Amino acid sequence: MDDDPALARAVAINLRARHYDDDVALAQRLLEPATTAAPEIASPAVTAHLRHLRGLIGFARGDNASEIEADLRAGVAALADFGGVGWSARAEEGLGRWLARLDTWRPRRP
Repeated sequence: MDDDPALARAVAINLRARHYDDDVALAQRLLEPATTAAPEIASPAVTAHLRHLRGLIGFARGDNASEIEADLRAGVAALADFGGVGWSARAEEGLGRWLARLDTWRPRRP
């Protein structure tokens, strides 16, 4: 997954299909090997993607907004820390779109 984050793409594509009941179950099954692996086995790339993908799944399930936001923000940070600049930017854009839909986004004042 370090060079080709297929797991992240598979989960994201699956959730965009809009058949949420089946898709959420499938997305959770796709993540199961990564979420149940011992920390020393999971690659840094997989670990970085997990929080963001948890946020996407939480959104599809209709979880609590604060939990979704925390996972999405943690995903952005984890991807940036890992060095996945493009993935981090996409995750941050997705977070922004999600916040805008909630109408909770407020510009920060300097």
